[in-house]
Amino acid sequence: VQLAHEATLLYEKYDCKDCHTLWATRDMMQNVPSPMLDGIGSLHDEQWFYTYFSADNPQDIVPSRLKKKYRMPSYAHLPEHERRVLAGYMASLKVKDWYLAQTRKAEYEKLTGKTYQP
Repeated sequence: VQLAHEATLLYEKYDCKDCHTLWATRDMMQNVPSPMLDGIGSLHDEQWFYTYFSADNPQDIVPSRLKKKYRMPSYAHLPEHERRVLAGYMASLKVKDWYLAQTRKAEYEKLTGKTYQP
């Protein structure tokens, strides 16, 4: 519960909702095709997220076709504790297999612009 609370505060502090959905919570004025976060923890583990949030250029880990101003920013400058909270929380966002298939498809298609072929 503490992890979720801290992560929610960081999600709001860094305006993650401007680009991402999290259990259908999104700034409806934005229409950026970035990945939804529902179930993202079923795709990657906590160490992967920590590495991603610590990268100077996140596109080196997950290439993006989005315009530069819409790409995932680097969070390498954030305090380590904040990056660990975000990583732990993202890794905790698990879903059932059927939903995971939809999440994987949506993430792939939004990032690449190509049709997902499992």
